[in-house]
This record gives sequence, structure tokens and C-alpha cells, in this order.
Amino acid sequence: TKEEYNKLINRLGEQNALIQIEELSMGIESKGYKYKSHYATILNWTRRKVENHNEKKLLVNKRTLV
Repeated sequence: TKEEYNKLINRLGEQNALIQIEELSMGIESKGYKYKSHYATILNWTRRKVENHNEKKLLVNKRTLV
């Protein structure tokens, strides 16, 4: 919805929101992804990406300290 789109822009920034929307659109078109809520899916994917990024960053920092 327009409201969810605006919330994504506010939470993620316009560029990141558009990247996530495009990724979801491509998945729907090419792989047949089906989700009840595209908004919730994008937020979940974003959360996972941030967690993965933070884990990788933590590993790099641990290696640097050793």
C-alpha cells in the first residue's frame, strides 16, 4: 500500500527501500515467491541482512584482535 511504501522509505531510506522492493519484485516474477505481506517480508529481509552484516563485522574485529 502507499502507507506501507511511505513507512519503508522512512525506516530504510529511499534507496534501500527501492532496492528491497525491486528484490522482492524480481523474486515474485522469477521464482514465484508468495507472501501474505510484502511490507513484513521486506522488513524481515532487511533485519536478516543487518544481522548478517553485524555478525561478519564482529568476526572481522575478532580476527583483528588476535
